[in-house]
Amino acid sequence: MIIDIKDKEDLKQNLEENETILVIIEFFAPWCGSCKTVEGKVQQLATEYNTVPFLRVNVDELDQLVEDYNIIALPCFVLMKNKINVGVFTGTNTEKLVESIIKFK
Repeated sequence: MIIDIKDKEDLKQNLEENETILVIIEFFAPWCGSCKTVEGKVQQLATEYNTVPFLRVNVDELDQLVEDYNIIALPCFVLMKNKINVGVFTGTNTEKLVESIIKFK
């Protein structure tokens, strides 16, 4: 499932509701070519791994979260489990995302 995050509180609530399982936060921008490149694959993975919540953060709308998570490049994937950041990576290598899902699921 993919959930578009509305604000900082929305992200906090989603992380708390799913704190014992892997959660993937995708930081993206509508103008980002690389983000568009991986969009279809991310949707496919969200369907395939339907027990893993995929949270999407639009960096143009939620700049405070960009600062909070030290996002410097897009797309950026932050993996959280038990309220702990277990991994971060940027770019279009979706195989790395799959490996991370399998490792931390």
